Amino acid sequence: MTKITDLLDKIVQQQNKICDVFGSDDYPQRAAPISIENLERLKLSLSTRGMELPLAYEEFLLINDGITDMSTSFHLHGSEFLLSDEYDETLEFLMENGFGFETDDIQLPLLVGSHEDTLTKVFFNFMHEQEIDGETVMLEGDPGFITLHNSFLGFLNCRVEANEKTLQTLNKMKNSPE
Repeated sequence: MTKITDLLDKIVQQQNKICDVFGSDDYPQRAAPISIENLERLKLSLSTRGMELPLAYEEFLLINDGITDMSTSFHLHGSEFLLSDEYDETLEFLMENGFGFETDDIQLPLLVGSHEDTLTKVFFNFMHEQEIDGETVMLEGDPGFITLHNSFLGFLNCRVEANEKTLQTLNKMKNSPE
């Protein structure tokens, strides 16, 4: 197993517990691995936009071609979304609604996470200086509150930590007298 696989397994396990506590049926749904054909189509599509698929995200796609309801505020997108017209519409919305990018920027971000019911977005920012050699910086959040992650692994580790804190808080609430 890879580090990414271990982190994804942990995140899905945590999200399942969070859904159980809230009585939600929005459990994470892991897609099958991306096909080689779709991977090549995605790389070609990104290259026409002047982007390169980050290696860590490619590794993710080879494990799961997306995860629906990865958290309560976003899906982690796979090739179906990234190759769709909806991607362009969502990216345009991102550009127009306070995420600090302009459509005339030299390098647009690669949007890899969003949800139709929230403003939360997750994207690779190619314009930001790399903090780790060979790792594209990721940004996650809502307009006005964006978290910078030095890598895709850093982003996944942060999700694990956030979920742990959520579960601890939920357990305290559950076990405290009313």
